[in-house]
Amino acid sequence: MDPNNNNPRTAPSALNKPVKVLCYVNHYFGPSPGKAVYHSNVQAPDVRKTYVLNTKAALEKLSTVDGVGRVDVLVCGIRGKSLVPIDIDFSGLEDPRHLVYESLCYMTRYLDDYDYFINVEDDILVPPEVLVNVLEFDKSSMINECLHPNRTEVAEGKKVIQDIDMLGPRMWTFQEKTYKGRTIRVALNPHSGLLILSQPKFRYCLENIDLKYRGDFLYAAMDSAFAYFHKSFSLYRPFRDPDFHFVIHQDRCHPSWGLRLVPGTSPLERFRRLFRRGAKRVAVQS
Repeated sequence: MDPNNNNPRTAPSALNKPVKVLCYVNHYFGPSPGKAVYHSNVQAPDVRKTYVLNTKAALEKLSTVDGVGRVDVLVCGIRGKSLVPIDIDFSGLEDPRHLVYESLCYMTRYLDDYDYFINVEDDILVPPEVLVNVLEFDKSSMINECLHPNRTEVAEGKKVIQDIDMLGPRMWTFQEKTYKGRTIRVALNPHSGLLILSQPKFRYCLENIDLKYRGDFLYAAMDSAFAYFHKSFSLYRPFRDPDFHFVIHQDRCHPSWGLRLVPGTSPLERFRRLFRRGAKRVAVQS
């Protein structure tokens, strides 16, 4: 911690120093056990490799944000089950679906070395504006509040909000506030394919979770890992606004594209069924 910072929960962006950011990209390409089928099982290797490289390049561009100094981007995965070089190897991991749990836990080793932490799926593009918004929001937010980006998908000039739209009309809670003239609200689904936390908020997170936990309670293990690490936060998203504070999912799973990932089951039907099943077990995490 900075010895000149008397309040350990002060947002790093409010301090007069360049912000250091650690980014982990979770990448796995190969078969997964169990019922969950990710695109790493079936997608063309050249397509997936392009997604991963795009994700890395977008994170590296975060160094262009005003006030940001060092940005380190590392790929987490399993050697022999990847399409790009692996920086942090989890070859001893028995179940690759727990990769996000493991990388999040590994990231905690560097709490003293960085000001912000970004942990992301390998097909998510994080625009610089997302970090700009988070840095500004954290200057005045409470320790348990996050400005959480919506995960969008874009094609042919159309943009949709994937994780919110898939829940139907009952997608939002009633917890909301106004931020810079915009309505931000907490959604039922905490998933956006990533975690972005300041050092103080990451420390607060660790006060409220068990790093040994590896439960599967929201859709699948990857989604559950992000949700578990976020469980002590109010995740405020832009309310019905796809053009402010969003990340881009390079894959296309939103039902409006008309895709079917599992024969006979649309992404919408599959997501709602798994989300309802997982929601019954969320209380176990408290």
